[in-house]
Formats: sequence, structure tokens, C-alpha cells
Amino acid sequence: MRHFSAKPLILLALALIPLSALAERGRLEEKFGVQGIVRENFNNEYAPGYDSTTSYAVAVERNPITGKLMMVAYVSDVDMTPASRIGLARFNPDGTLDTSFGTSNVAGLRLLNWSDPRRLDVDNALYQPDGKLLVTAFVFQDGQFDPVDRVLCRITAAGTFDPTFGNSGCTALAPLINGPHFFQNQIAMDASGHIYVGGWRTEQDDSHFPGVVRVNSDGQIDLDFGLNGVFYVQPIGATGATLEDMAIRPDGRILMFGTVFYGASDTRWFVIEATTDGDLNSSFGPNDGQNIITYGDNVASSWVRGGAMVLLDDGRIATFGRGAIGGNAQVGAVLLSADGKTIDGSWGTGLNGGIDGGRPIFVYKAMHLPDGGFAATGYATDVDVTWDPVVIAFDEQGQLDPRFNRDGPLPGTRIFPMDATDGIDNGRDYALDITWSEQRVILAGAEDLDSPASEAVTMLMAVEMHDGLFKDGLEDL
Repeated sequence: MRHFSAKPLILLALALIPLSALAERGRLEEKFGVQGIVRENFNNEYAPGYDSTTSYAVAVERNPITGKLMMVAYVSDVDMTPASRIGLARFNPDGTLDTSFGTSNVAGLRLLNWSDPRRLDVDNALYQPDGKLLVTAFVFQDGQFDPVDRVLCRITAAGTFDPTFGNSGCTALAPLINGPHFFQNQIAMDASGHIYVGGWRTEQDDSHFPGVVRVNSDGQIDLDFGLNGVFYVQPIGATGATLEDMAIRPDGRILMFGTVFYGASDTRWFVIEATTDGDLNSSFGPNDGQNIITYGDNVASSWVRGGAMVLLDDGRIATFGRGAIGGNAQVGAVLLSADGKTIDGSWGTGLNGGIDGGRPIFVYKAMHLPDGGFAATGYATDVDVTWDPVVIAFDEQGQLDPRFNRDGPLPGTRIFPMDATDGIDNGRDYALDITWSEQRVILAGAEDLDSPASEAVTMLMAVEMHDGLFKDGLEDL
């Protein structure tokens, strides 16, 4: 019997396919939205002819049941009363609006406002396993700039506030009034249905320290957790600390990651673990429940500023943040043991190596990929007014994945220059969230508009994470 190789046929088939049809890690997926980007400003949803002043996506979540994508956005306009609302846009995996969602003016969109006359400024979201959506938001008096409360709300699959949760769908979280910025991932859920909302609390001297409030599945604060529902920690000797990320172990223990300050010029990373009942877990880390990490050249330049944490299935903790290496701001990737006591010097950058993206990079979210690697997103900046979305791809060992953006100037890292119309790269364009959908990562954020000035529109980006047409080991032909 004559044997022949199938490889020439595969190569011939590839040769007959337009190059634009081949997937390439790090490239925008052309079939998603318009050349890989979906922009949505919620026009006409509040009322026919309505044009929002500003909208930006704070989260993108993949529905665990349907696989559809929910973009959660802050939508603001002085023509609305109150002046901001929760924007929901549900998309099919190809980036088209799901017209079966929404019952108002534009199919696929919803603008939600609660029964309270104060306005909600939404800042994060998380799907429950049953397909209901949790969102966190600051509460403002209309026309005021300082928040007066913080709420956790639950939204049904139909896009309405869940009346069985809290008070008509929302629960006030007064203990954490002075909470996080909108772009930080500080909402999580454990296997028993408890919901955790993180932030930081301001002391009388204006210092900030991390806190986590636990809410029961019915929306009531769990007063048996911590002190009246809040776990609150002040790292030993610190003059302040900010919580940047949070994760819940399968047994309910709580991991917190962020920046700790020891005076004006001494900043470091921290990882802290709390017990299931809201006490410091003294068996974690080398210092009574804490691991204070100096990343970079010296303590004066070791900071997270955004930062992200990924809890691995085996209990180890991957952390991503910023520091100075050789006087330049770089991204660090550091892996802690499951007990938080040791750092794996062979993984990622270690404590004295860094990823130089050519521009300063701020990381705000990271995720563990199905192939065992990692992806982190945020933005790269040149000056304060020039931001662009960025993705950094890592392999299982925390090293830059050279297959990602392999033909670009920075394999393993890709910056996506954005500008709405005039081609001058001077907008604040950024990604705040990341999720996985059909062999690509989906980023959520915003794009500044050139005209009118100081306005922004929500943005989803689909970045390919799979090469070629096959899934049988031939992806990198």
C-alpha cells in the first residue's frame, strides 16, 4: 500500500486561503465588529434622538450559560435624570448586538436606573453561575463629585434589577463609602454563594487601607463576617495601602493584592489572606498572614498601580504589577507559593527582571488562558494624555509568549494605537477588563473621541490568541 504525507495538502490548502482569513496571535479579529472593534455609545436608547455625552465600558463578561458577551458601561449625559445610568449591551460572539435582549428603544441595549433619585456610577460586574449579573457602583447626589454610598446590585438575565436581592435589587455598602476607582476588579463570589466587594477605607488622617465586605446571596450584608460584615486590614507598619485585586479560594479564604506604602518614598506590593470568617490568616505568608514584596530596583520604585492577580488551580498566586528596573518603569510577573511564603524565582520576571513595552504600561486585569498561559491588559502611555490599549501574553512559566505578535517589534506584547478620526495618537484609550471567547480574548474599555472633545465611547476589542485554521498542533505552520 502506498503511503503519502498529508502535509503538502495542508500547505496547498493554506496557500489557497487569503492571508487575512488566517488567525494570528495578537492580531485584531477582523470578523468581530468592524476590523476587530465594537464601539457603542447607547445613542437613542434613553429616548429617540438621544446622544450620550460619555460612555465607557467597565467590564465585559461571558455568560456562563449562553456564551454571549455582556458589556457593562457607565453612561453619562446631562439630559438624563439622574445624569448617569448603568448601560448594558449584550453581544453575540461575533460582536453583533443580541437583538433578543432589551425591551426599550434599541434592541440589544438597556439603560438601568434604580428607584433611588441619586445617580449610580457603575464600576464593575461579575456573572453568577446561574446567569444573573452582579454590578457594583458608587452613589452620588446629582451634580456632586464626592460619593455618598456604594452599592451592590443584581440584574436578571432579562436585564432588570432583581427584586429578590437587597432592596429592590441593590444593597448599600456604607462601610466602604470611600472605595476603589471604577477600573479595579474588586468583586468576587465563593462556592457557597457569598459575594465579596473590595475597596479601601479612608482614615481621619486621609490614609487608605483595604477592606472587603461580604454579602449573602439574598443581598443582605453578612454581619457574622469580620467586624459587622467587613474584613479590614492595616499591613504592619504601613502608612497606607490600596487594594487592586481580590480572589476567593475554593474553601472560601480571601486573597487580596495591592500596593502598600511605608512613607512617601517607600512603596511595595502586598498579598494578604483572610480566613473564611473574616480574620487575618496567620498561617499565610512569612509575616502573620502577609507577604510584602519588593519588586524592582529599590523600595522607592516598587508599586502596583493597577495590577492584577490570578489564582491558579493548584493554589499558587500569579501577580502582575509595575516597578522600576534600571530606572525604567516595567511590568513584573511574580509567582507565590500556595501558602504565600515563597516566590518562585524561575517563573515570570522574578523580583529583579521586567517587561519593557517601549512605553510605560499599566496592568489592570489578567486572566489564566485555557492553554495554561496568561494574558494581561490595561494601557500604555507616553504622556498623561496619550493612552493606548495593550495586551501582554505569557506562557505557562510566566515568560513572554513569542507566538503573540510574533512579527511585531515586541513579540509577546502588543500595543494598539487608537484614535477616532484625525490620526493623531493623543487620546485616552484604554482597556479595563478581559474575558475569553472562542479562541480570543475580548477587551473592554473606552476610546476618546476627537470631536466633540473630552467625550468617550465604549469599546470592545477581539484579539486573536490562536494561529492558523487547525487545533491539532499545526497552528504555527
